[in-house]
Amino acid sequence: PKQNMGLKYKVVAKRPPLAKTDQTYYYPSLADRKVADLNKVCQEISRVSTLTKVDIKATLLALQDTMLHLMEEGYNVKLDDLGTFSLSASAEGKINPEEVSYRDIKQLNMKFLPSKEVKRKINSFKVRKR
Repeated sequence: PKQNMGLKYKVVAKRPPLAKTDQTYYYPSLADRKVADLNKVCQEISRVSTLTKVDIKATLLALQDTMLHLMEEGYNVKLDDLGTFSLSASAEGKINPEEVSYRDIKQLNMKFLPSKEVKRKINSFKVRKR
């Protein structure tokens, strides 16, 4: 990947939700965010490897299918230096444990926990005001 010029931020005004004051606080908020789709990711990987965009796309689509299959089988998926993907459930609680069933699960969510190395790299990113 090429050298990054830095993430941009803007200043936003917020009132802390639990604060017992009407005081407004100002915070930095990341700005000008873009989306890199699958084709963009494949193009970037292709630039730094000997693989073609077609090979990379097929591999990433197979990774997606494999991860979903493994998570459905109850696995968390750890991609060593990247991090761990896992599922969690949003559910309705019951007073009596005998009343709990799979029907109480309202939504499954995918969570991502970055590795220590990824966290270290992210925290070294340059940030500048837009």
